[in-house]
Amino acid sequence: MKIGDGSSNYTTIAECRNISGPQLTLATINVTSHDSTAAFMEYIGGLRDPGKVTFDVNWIPSGATQGFSTGLLKAGFGGTKAAKTQFQIVFTDSATTTWTFLGFVTKLAPSASETAELKASIEIQITGQPTLA
Repeated sequence: MKIGDGSSNYTTIAECRNISGPQLTLATINVTSHDSTAAFMEYIGGLRDPGKVTFDVNWIPSGATQGFSTGLLKAGFGGTKAAKTQFQIVFTDSATTTWTFLGFVTKLAPSASETAELKASIEIQITGQPTLA
């Protein structure tokens, strides 16, 4: 998992674990009418939703890729209004497939206990069409 700097340069987010998503979905629109055959509902495709990406990190609050000044916290909560941020997932297949997208950090949920490391769960809402290459 990587975060962009706005100039198509990407930096690996430190201590990233358990990436899920994105989950692309297609809205369906019911167009059933009295003319529909055999009493079956009919649908057409509507808008596509690029979905969300979730992942966990071993949280480093002051880290360059996780902190307020340049990282994940800045991407969602560092200003008066969240700005789109570039992200990239690099898959571990032999072709090193990448999924590049713009998004907003919509959740950063830290957790800590007396017997475990400091962790955080991250959620990114993708906006617009992602690019798979």
